[in-house]
Amino acid sequence: MTHSMDLLTHSDHALVDETVVLRRCAQYRDGFKGVAVSYPATLLRYTTVRNWIRRQRVAVDVTTRPELAQAVLAGTDPGRIVVHSREGLGELTRRAVSIEAARFVVISSRHASRLAAHTRTRQRVLIDATTDDVSSVASDVLAHRDLDLVGLHCRLGAGDVVGALTLSRAIGEMSWIRR
Repeated sequence: MTHSMDLLTHSDHALVDETVVLRRCAQYRDGFKGVAVSYPATLLRYTTVRNWIRRQRVAVDVTTRPELAQAVLAGTDPGRIVVHSREGLGELTRRAVSIEAARFVVISSRHASRLAAHTRTRQRVLIDATTDDVSSVASDVLAHRDLDLVGLHCRLGAGDVVGALTLSRAIGEMSWIRR
């Protein structure tokens, strides 16, 4: 299972204390031992945070083409890039496949099928744990020989500070998938 979270709300006029962001990054990493934690690509704009992400070899979530470009330019190892492509098989997914991004988060059976149909190599796939029918999507991912289901992806939601609600649902779904 992987986790990602929004560490800060950024507006163009807000001043961000990079020390606070670094502390939060470390807290999330340490608080979720045994779970891969990924951080939003938007954090790569902060030099200190970008350097910490590279040193700690943690994953970076990208959701848009500019974020993917930012991650690549920041020197993020493609093996540490997690792609969230809401548009199915759009330009973001094509570019991420071409650089051999580590994992792709799928949100539906259709999304999984489109990814499988357009890949050149076996792709590691996470299912978005907030998807309405995780078990159905998991069955469909497992049916594609070019997709390797490696887990679920949880994003901590507003009001779910410790992630208890999101995690408990995901753990139940993972139990079903294992069976």
